[in-house]
Amino acid sequence: KSQMNNNAWIFGIILSVMGSFIGAFSKLLIRKSWKLLPPKTESPLSAENKEANEILVKKSKLYHLIGMVGMGIINPACGVVAMAFASPALLAPFSGLTLVWVIIFSKQMTGDLPNCTQVLAATMIVIGEVVVTLAGDHGQEEPLSIDKFNDIYRDSDMIMYMLSFTLCFAVVMYIAKWKEEWKFAHKIAWGIGGGSISGLLMFIKDALDLISTSNRFHWQIPVFIFLAIFVGVAGLIFLSHCMKRFDATYSASMFVVSYIVSATVMSTIRYNMFDRINGPMQLAFYPIGMTILFIGVYFLMVDKQFKFEQWKSLKFLAPVFRSCKREDDDNPEMPLIKIKKRKEKMELADIAEKGAAGGGGGKIDGAITGTA
Repeated sequence: KSQMNNNAWIFGIILSVMGSFIGAFSKLLIRKSWKLLPPKTESPLSAENKEANEILVKKSKLYHLIGMVGMGIINPACGVVAMAFASPALLAPFSGLTLVWVIIFSKQMTGDLPNCTQVLAATMIVIGEVVVTLAGDHGQEEPLSIDKFNDIYRDSDMIMYMLSFTLCFAVVMYIAKWKEEWKFAHKIAWGIGGGSISGLLMFIKDALDLISTSNRFHWQIPVFIFLAIFVGVAGLIFLSHCMKRFDATYSASMFVVSYIVSATVMSTIRYNMFDRINGPMQLAFYPIGMTILFIGVYFLMVDKQFKFEQWKSLKFLAPVFRSCKREDDDNPEMPLIKIKKRKEKMELADIAEKGAAGGGGGKIDGAITGTA
């Protein structure tokens, strides 16, 4: 029995890895469900095409349902059970695996091949996430009484935080829903919306604390359980619609970053997180981790596909970038450019051959190479 208790952390890690894979698989299924939907057309369809479209719609709804169940129920359940076997600090590095799975399986499941810049950005976000989690507050809160609960949520800082968040989230929703012409802001709004509202973790935590410490019913408990369910579902819906418009790598990366930033702000106001972080190393590494996160976000936001050759000097990243989409992959003129270059090489080869046959090969070769 003692041996089993000593090895319990192994089960925690296995569950954490499973949860990350299920989360990634669910996100990719949702992305695939949107891509399966047939395009809308005003012209009447033949009976055969209509039947094929109905099959695609049914398959899309099934994938979407499985993805939402996986993200909303199975993935969180794996995380909660994992923490019964291992500490959050030990499980933290495995939480970033979701992005890794998304990058690895995007092409096979959705047809979206991340470009090299997206892969670099996602890698930086995973590293930043791990650093932030390890450097953050791992302490336990004192039991929450109903009087303390009321004092916390009547505090002016908490009221200002909730009002500010509501206003900011309303602006994000407005830009995402009605300002499609603001392309840059529109993309950011869809990216950060789901993670921002999902970061309001105090609702479920405080509700569970009240249940565990109170001997009688309080009206605050069902209200906070409802709010916890609401923010969770809203975050999933926002993420789902983000993946309808953008690829899974971008959507999952922005969700992770906005979730961490939102949870950090919430923890600072609600739990005085920075007062509870012990040691200068943790205080130093927390902003370092956030900086790495924001650099990764910058690469995602500029949406610039750097040439593959620019990353060749980074030898240790070669295996990661080898299967990436190149900058020219989306260039419709690329086949014509390649044909033109091939034709030029053939013409130069003919000139060199004729020059060699005529005895003036050196001179012609010099003209070709630019040394004559």
